[in-house]
Amino acid sequence: MKTSNLLILVASITAGTLFLGQGCLPDKDSSSKATGQGNGDYYGGMQDADFLKVTAAIEGASKALGKVDVKEQNITDPQGSNSGGAPAEEACQWAHLRQCTDGKQGAFFNTCATDNPDVFYYGFQSLTFSDPTCKNDDPGDNFLHSFLILFVNAKNGVTSAVSTLKHKDYRDVEMGGAELFTLLQNGFSYHMLGRRLTYNGYFLKVDISQRTPQPIIFIENQEASERFVSGYLETNHNIAKFTSLIGFDNVKWEPANCCYPVSGTASVEFSGSVIGKAAVKFTSCERAEITINSETRQVDLAACQ
Repeated sequence: MKTSNLLILVASITAGTLFLGQGCLPDKDSSSKATGQGNGDYYGGMQDADFLKVTAAIEGASKALGKVDVKEQNITDPQGSNSGGAPAEEACQWAHLRQCTDGKQGAFFNTCATDNPDVFYYGFQSLTFSDPTCKNDDPGDNFLHSFLILFVNAKNGVTSAVSTLKHKDYRDVEMGGAELFTLLQNGFSYHMLGRRLTYNGYFLKVDISQRTPQPIIFIENQEASERFVSGYLETNHNIAKFTSLIGFDNVKWEPANCCYPVSGTASVEFSGSVIGKAAVKFTSCERAEITINSETRQVDLAACQ
């Protein structure tokens, strides 16, 4: 599994969570609503838009999950996701390209270029392996990935950052430290101890804390060409002050036959300033059953390309 791909995967799930949450935000004036009526679009019954948003989130997140390659465990250069190459400057190369010393690889970044000539990144990255030679080949091998990457647009001053540094979310819950990857017999386990994503722009500010209350487990049965995902991802929106918990219960893919899961259940639950629940039961390729609060509908997913 390439770590850059996994970060894209988690970003896809996060985007899906954000998308779901937008349909459930409280109305500007909810004081007249009866106790227990819930939030925003939930008042007076579910709307078609709620199911459309859930469907769109399912399509994006499940396609990303289905593309995870459980056979690749090496760290790759996130900057080179399109170019496929390492940064030209040695000082800007990522930790996996640095010398291994007693199971550790590290890197510090200062004014490192990106594909955008106006954007530079700063920070550090650290890898700590269970094996002193920094290998991750056998079941049980694992490594901790910790980092702080700050992107700065020198032209307009907009900044964004992603970090595993310890911090507290809006609930005053402490999280952070690293991401733990563990190689399994037929897959891997991903345990996010805590991560923070921030964006500071002219008209938009984002502050999100994430963790996996239970590790996300990826298993592949190569003989049957099947993949399974189980686990939980918690996303805390520190400005809007709500939490979403996404769960995967034995969600199964058959990549050779379908880009979506063909069985299993996924769920999302909101708490805090946003309240609501949704569950998705995958019934066959391109078909799913969505339940939001107490209303259930059968939906067709976009055709696989």
